[in-house]
Amino acid sequence: MTEPDLGFSLVEVLLALALAAGLMTAVVHWHLSTQSGLRAFEDRAQADYQLHRLATWVWRDAQRHFEQHGPNNWSFAAVSQCLLYGDAGVRVRSQTLQWRPQSGTCESVGWHGLSDASQVRIAGMRVDDGQWCLSATPDLEVCLPWST
Repeated sequence: MTEPDLGFSLVEVLLALALAAGLMTAVVHWHLSTQSGLRAFEDRAQADYQLHRLATWVWRDAQRHFEQHGPNNWSFAAVSQCLLYGDAGVRVRSQTLQWRPQSGTCESVGWHGLSDASQVRIAGMRVDDGQWCLSATPDLEVCLPWST
């Protein structure tokens, strides 16, 4: 009488290892692609939040000036992406939003950065149809009512 074989053959072990490696490769690939998608979603949500925060801040600052100086005390230069209101202003330069807290022109010195291009890349602003809009890449835009 022969004793039963209690082990695995080399071929069986290699086949099991190959199947396990294939399965683990698929799981790791799925995990990395899911993490990449989540990171992209989080980056876009953060940029959207920052854009809304900036737009709301500028809008409130302008409203304060309008209460003091009247709602028609502003000018917008689309070519230079510069909005002056009261004695302050905002402009878009190098994918950032800049603010000027005192009288000046769109080209004068004394502008302060309000945004960080590593968090949100400001693409531009516009004033039309009774609203002021601030846009960022990729495909983000916030519009708020504006006195015209």
